Amino acid sequence: MSALFTIVHLTLHEAARRRIHGGAAGDDELARQVAAKQEMEQAEAEAALEQMGALAPGETEEEKPLAPGEEQEQEKKRLSITQQIMKLGVAKKIEWANKKGNREVRTLLLRDPNKLVQLAVIQSPRITEGEISKVALSRTAPNEVLSYIYNNRQLMKNYAIKMNIMSNPKVPVGVTMRFLSGLRMAEVKVLAKSKNVPQGLSSAARNMLEKKGGSD
Repeated sequence: MSALFTIVHLTLHEAARRRIHGGAAGDDELARQVAAKQEMEQAEAEAALEQMGALAPGETEEEKPLAPGEEQEQEKKRLSITQQIMKLGVAKKIEWANKKGNREVRTLLLRDPNKLVQLAVIQSPRITEGEISKVALSRTAPNEVLSYIYNNRQLMKNYAIKMNIMSNPKVPVGVTMRFLSGLRMAEVKVLAKSKNVPQGLSSAARNMLEKKGGSD
């Protein structure tokens, strides 16, 4: 009897809650309204991004130097783009990071707190090796992003990317040691004297110099 009483009591309580708050049907309707609002806001944000020229098609391979007086205008544009990107959900950010966004959008999304968004940027078919080289040296890049770079054989064929990965103190020593023998002696000397890399790497660089008689 006690168990039956409990079930009846809970059923009556749920029925009362639904009468007062609208119940499950009301919750579902509210969820639909919120989703519709979010979808509309995202669509408006994407339209605004397109109007501001944030789409990838037509972007130049390298950044052009700004003419005198253009810095302030560029900063305003960057702020506007940032405001629109913040209105996007994770799925849309990933889409812009990987396929739709230009260099400026990719740069902004590399600072997104969601690692999936940052990975989408670094895996974008549109990203240049110059952009990746900057990320390789970044101490704020997530380990997952750095791992993607140094485990990608094609990317590590780029000497600048390789050197930046090895100079990044966030990269494990065991990883950087794999690439030490592929460096020119000039860069080995830099690593041997650097205080910004792990001691194990600088010691290995000094040992290499001593063996090759280039420890001057």
